[in-house]
Amino acid sequence: MDAKFIIEVVRWLMNETLRIFWTGDREKVAKAIREILQFDVPCVGKFEDVIMVQRTDLTPDEEVLVLLHFAGETGFTRTQLGKYVYAAAPRVTEALQRLIAPHTRRVVKLPNGSFRLTDLGSKHMREELADKMLVQ
Repeated sequence: MDAKFIIEVVRWLMNETLRIFWTGDREKVAKAIREILQFDVPCVGKFEDVIMVQRTDLTPDEEVLVLLHFAGETGFTRTQLGKYVYAAAPRVTEALQRLIAPHTRRVVKLPNGSFRLTDLGSKHMREELADKMLVQ
């Protein structure tokens, strides 16, 4: 079976299970579903205070997306992304600009200054970059 298909089946099962059996606040169930969908990112390692994408074949755009997927709903600030993405500072800024652009909308800048994935960004991660989240 295709990995994308399995992910979508698991996603659907979890959504339906929570929708049917959750009796609390709908916003809390929505948040729970979003957190469950943030599946493991094996290519991201955390070594004390250092977060590192352990693949060397990603573009700056892909590396930003992988890190934001890893960060979940909290996201990362521009400073954190600059620290964790192994690319020159201008490349990180250009990647964020492309990912926020109206024709892409994969990343959103939150009022607190952090960046996080949009639903389109999460979908892109599941459908297009799932294989790149594994360690080489």
